[in-house]
Amino acid sequence: MTEAPRRWGGARAWVFGMGLLVGLALAAWQETARVTRRVAARAPLVARTGEAPRALTLEALRLSDTLGVPIDFARAGVPQVVMINSTTCGVCKRALADFRDASARGPLVRLAVVTIEGADSGAILLRAARLVPAQVLGPANEGARSTLTFQFPGTPVFLALDSAARVIASLPGYPGREAMVPWVEVMAGRRASPE
Repeated sequence: MTEAPRRWGGARAWVFGMGLLVGLALAAWQETARVTRRVAARAPLVARTGEAPRALTLEALRLSDTLGVPIDFARAGVPQVVMINSTTCGVCKRALADFRDASARGPLVRLAVVTIEGADSGAILLRAARLVPAQVLGPANEGARSTLTFQFPGTPVFLALDSAARVIASLPGYPGREAMVPWVEVMAGRRASPE
């Protein structure tokens, strides 16, 4: 009589454990599907190899300069490079030091540096790196900061814009000084595209 309840209790625990595992697996699958749908809904920054670049703009980011003036990249009317960085990113600091060295040949007049923590934090970061870009930008408000943080979860990210402010190329991470030469040429205004 005492054996049956013990066996039944073990079976109940096994069924409960299996139900818990199935529930966790289902929840993980649903979360993965939700994230995949959300990511798929956003157009990638640049087309896959062999495809024409998609006409993407930076309008949704709502960026402003250190004085709080909203920035419209389309009004610039020239190709430029946008570097999205963070004050806590060591790789970003190394990239800025390399850009400072590259700016010895001439100013990087078509470089816009967007700092996730805000334009004021970006200005401090650039002063420390002794680099003077054309524009120091940051999110205009907390909503724009959240959008920027989730759209670009890793820094640095480099975006090449054409004269209509469409993203024509993107480069996540910093591949090193030599690989950035075409991008630096765009920053200096000597080239229209890094590709």
